[in-house]
Amino acid sequence: MLNKKAQAALEYLTTYGFALVVIAVVIGVLIFMGIIKIPTAGTCTGLEKLAYEDHALDANGNLALYLSNGTGYKITDISAGASGDFNAGSICAASASAVNSGADFNIACSNTGISEGQSYNGIITIAYKRGRLGLHSEKANCTGTGSGAAVIGISQPQQQGTLYLNSKFYDATMYNNSRKLARSADGATLYLVYEDGNGTKPDVYFTQSADNGSSWSATINLSDNSGASRFPAIAAASDGTIHVVWDDDTAFGIPKQEIFYKQCSGSCTSIDNWSADLNISRTGNYSSILPSVSMDSDNNANVVWQEYESGVQNEIYYKRCASNCGNYANWGAAANLSNNATYSNNPAIAISADGNRHVAWHDNNGQWDIWYKTCKYDCTNASKWSGAVDVSNNSSGSQYPSIAADSGNNVHIAWQDEPKPGNTEILYKSCPSGNDCSGFPGWGADFNVSSMLNYSMYPSIAADSGNNAYVVWVDRNANNNYDIFYRKRNSSGIWDGNLNKTSNNLGNSYPSLRVSSAPGARIEYVWTYGTAADYNVLYYGENV
Repeated sequence: MLNKKAQAALEYLTTYGFALVVIAVVIGVLIFMGIIKIPTAGTCTGLEKLAYEDHALDANGNLALYLSNGTGYKITDISAGASGDFNAGSICAASASAVNSGADFNIACSNTGISEGQSYNGIITIAYKRGRLGLHSEKANCTGTGSGAAVIGISQPQQQGTLYLNSKFYDATMYNNSRKLARSADGATLYLVYEDGNGTKPDVYFTQSADNGSSWSATINLSDNSGASRFPAIAAASDGTIHVVWDDDTAFGIPKQEIFYKQCSGSCTSIDNWSADLNISRTGNYSSILPSVSMDSDNNANVVWQEYESGVQNEIYYKRCASNCGNYANWGAAANLSNNATYSNNPAIAISADGNRHVAWHDNNGQWDIWYKTCKYDCTNASKWSGAVDVSNNSSGSQYPSIAADSGNNVHIAWQDEPKPGNTEILYKSCPSGNDCSGFPGWGADFNVSSMLNYSMYPSIAADSGNNAYVVWVDRNANNNYDIFYRKRNSSGIWDGNLNKTSNNLGNSYPSLRVSSAPGARIEYVWTYGTAADYNVLYYGENV
């Protein structure tokens, strides 16, 4: 009987064994080709001192990594970045900047690029300091499948309405003297300009959003000419017209740039509705760069720029257009505001509710200082401007000013300063409404906004209708990379604490800030990030 069972089993294997082998081979090939996906266990391995507790990845590609501090020390300066199957452009942030020994914390990463049902094998690299020890990093190798479940119980990185636009240029949102964002008068539409191109010739690009940055229109190339078009600035008038300026070498070639202008009064997502390029500087053999534009209450476009005039001399020029600015005949004469024999660079302009124009720049009269002038009437006449005031008035190098005026006619300036070698800080000064800003006594004391004892650079300042001022800047982090920081000055003069808005190692740089009162009080800014040839523009906005 047993011999018959054994014989039957042998006959079964002989008959069907080959077919089973063929099926196994086919399944193996399908798995190898990715046609069949084997569910992967959701776990993270490879950590050393940090203890893994759990992780989740939702349908929108947001990752939550739950950890415990097992180092035996308090850890600080926590940052994280994504790689592997996770999008390298993902924004990661820790739930706390300092975690006690044995305490729980988490890492949140947005835009990992993993969708629901997609298996992944991604890496989260976490850097931190342990007590008095130096910087340490660990890698969590996370596998699993996008669940589709919402990630809960964790604060996602603070990039609301995140916008990712590829750019071939590391300075896509440079410089801090000009605004890259503007809003329509009703607050409903947000406009953005930045620099992109084929990697060798930059152009000026435009996009807009009708939902506070959650989605954006297709980008259009505003310059699209044979030259290099760089450093755009944008402003929106109350009549609905959008004004854009940039510097361009189409007419002459580097180093002979001119300031170009373009406007649009409706349906601006189509290039057909923009005016033709207009050279508004027309300085011939001189080079005009780094423009900034601001609108006054009469919808006049006010533009300032830096003009190279000799080997030892740059000047700051101002020009105004009253209406139909696509026609050069409607632009006034250019007024030389600096009019000295030194380097006058990086002008920024703001216009207060009382109609005063406020212009700041940095000037080298033996050392770099921040200079300021103001004018209210007939400002295309240089003699109508006030005398130049050395606002910084210190013995250190003061550069890259940004200027804003609030609804109470208070004037705010932030700049980059070097109080001691190897340490740049962001300093701030204001001229309260009613003071004579054309004289140094009208300005308050310097305030150190950053206080980082590190490299703090390129501040951008804006103010809201409640007379609060906001400053963003870029600061070098513990990994010798750069993060975006933010700080608010309340109308009372009291400053909130510094906030690190990025906490990653993605090369964040050149932030450009704006603040609006509609819809709601809202702070929003863009910056360039990336550490390789393909850079990105990132948008952040929140109601405050």
